[in-house]
Amino acid sequence: MDIISEKAALRAEMKSRIAEMTQEEMNRQSVAVCMRLTQSSEFINADTVLVYKAMKGECDPALLADIAYGMGKRVAYPRCEGDELGLYIADEGQFVSGVFGILEPDDSCKRIDMAEVDLAVIPGLAFDEKGGRLGRGKGYYDRLLNGMKAVKAGVCFNEQLIGRVPMDVHDGRMDMIVTEKWDLLLTK
Repeated sequence: MDIISEKAALRAEMKSRIAEMTQEEMNRQSVAVCMRLTQSSEFINADTVLVYKAMKGECDPALLADIAYGMGKRVAYPRCEGDELGLYIADEGQFVSGVFGILEPDDSCKRIDMAEVDLAVIPGLAFDEKGGRLGRGKGYYDRLLNGMKAVKAGVCFNEQLIGRVPMDVHDGRMDMIVTEKWDLLLTK
């Protein structure tokens, strides 16, 4: 099986696994992931944290963002701009529905350079213990991650951690994987 077919099959399997989870379980695991990540030195030492507005079925970093705001950290969010993700500092109330129906920072938000991000919290459909990440197939995060110096933390539900994610040369790897039950800091 070629890598494109392998990724497509894995995406379908992961979407099926997630669909079997209750919203209550997703909420519980999301809170646990956020609490685990807030205890890491990578989060504690970060001045600017990149998070995202969760889509249905994604580990939700909202609590992490709230804690970051409470600690006086800058919180950035991605916005789709053509084939790239722009990064913006945003507060609640500064979001609009974007290209894929995902909440994104509105035009009043300040754009920042990726070099300003210390910790990037990244969603995905599947992760492995070597930092492999399977996204949704559009490559937005891969293009962002490959040029980013920040610590890249993949966050997911326990059900999304698998033995091996098929990786291509352009796929971005994580420096850290965090689930409710498990966290791993990989060597940069």
